[in-house]
Amino acid sequence: MTEKLGKQSRFETAQNLLFSLADSLSKSKANIEFGIRVFGHQYPNKSHNCEDSKLEIPFGKNNAQTINYRLKQIHPQGYTPIAYSIFKAAEQDFPNAINTADETLNAIVLITDGVETCDGDPCAAALLLEKKRISLKPFIIGLGLKDSFIKKFSCVGTYFDAKTEEGFRLILKSVVSQIMSTTTVQVNLINQKGEANETNVELTFADSYSHLLKYSFVHSLNSQGIADTLKLDPIGKYDLTIHTMPPVSKNNISLDPGRHNIIAADVPQGNLQLTLSGSPTPQATSTPPTCIIRQVNKTDIVNVQDFGSMNRYLIGEYDLEILCLPKVEMRGVLIKADETKIISLPAAGTLTVFFEDGGLASVYNTELNRWRKVFDWGQITPNSYDLNLQPGEYDLVYFPNNKRASEYTQTKHFKIQTGKIIQLSFRK
Repeated sequence: MTEKLGKQSRFETAQNLLFSLADSLSKSKANIEFGIRVFGHQYPNKSHNCEDSKLEIPFGKNNAQTINYRLKQIHPQGYTPIAYSIFKAAEQDFPNAINTADETLNAIVLITDGVETCDGDPCAAALLLEKKRISLKPFIIGLGLKDSFIKKFSCVGTYFDAKTEEGFRLILKSVVSQIMSTTTVQVNLINQKGEANETNVELTFADSYSHLLKYSFVHSLNSQGIADTLKLDPIGKYDLTIHTMPPVSKNNISLDPGRHNIIAADVPQGNLQLTLSGSPTPQATSTPPTCIIRQVNKTDIVNVQDFGSMNRYLIGEYDLEILCLPKVEMRGVLIKADETKIISLPAAGTLTVFFEDGGLASVYNTELNRWRKVFDWGQITPNSYDLNLQPGEYDLVYFPNNKRASEYTQTKHFKIQTGKIIQLSFRK
């Protein structure tokens, strides 16, 4: 930092610009605070001191004159422990760094004319800031660094190369502008035609490392058909979940601070409508069947949808498991973009059965000349029972409690029709 940048040394140029910046911003921004950590200034280069880093000016308001006075007493002379300094800043420097409930926005502006000389890992140090959501990823202003050195800062943060005093001033102004400006996000939900007009979907932003929920929104379009602008804290990385059915995720999202960020995701959707044909019996109307919906060849449940409703799903093929009696399964139901797939199921009929005595009872579907158990009452007590069934041929098997031989098994055949009530009675 002792080499010239214009008429002064690099360190003197940095000192003057930092004073000017702190002075002007403190006058216009009442809540802004500055702190200065300096490295490579307490021990000469021959000492090889890799812990030569100190918070010389703690964070405070209206401290421009303190910054100017203290920096004039400091002279660069030692090693460049960049990683150590970032770790220390993360651990010690920022007030209320762990308290993320307030709206404090912390940022590090790293000014150096050299690269790490202490075998530290600046990338890991910057990652610590990100994981703990302490500070924005550092802004690095390099003073006269070689191109081969610049690449080493790519993982640390946003790098700026200042070759002249005026360039340094403009870069510092640009960095501060990014820090001070509001960070906004626009989520474009893309349909099959490549248009950003999908909407009315819940969005959640979670911390990429802790997975804690940070924001939740319902996506909407403004009067011009453009996705609404969201204000987000630019510190750290986010995992975005778009709660379509099934959900779509985009992970490890970094936001450019002080800028308008656009995130795009392909979520083409169509509709699935479940309807009942015919009028069910009064006993059946209160319990319409539900449908378990899965993607083809997957076990995770996408949704449980009631009959008589319509929901949107990502385009593709789905397996449907309709929870009626008997259960109905449909494989490879195709949902197309901006179309409505209608699945119609006959409304149920009702079996009303009276048992004079307790016992064991079950119902079998007898379609295609084979028995398939569809319902088992198990052990029953003397009473009347209602059971909603899909139209078809059935047998009811009953074995009374007061009998001890299989020959007393009773079987009755019946037929269920939509909207009809079938009555059966079993005596002792």
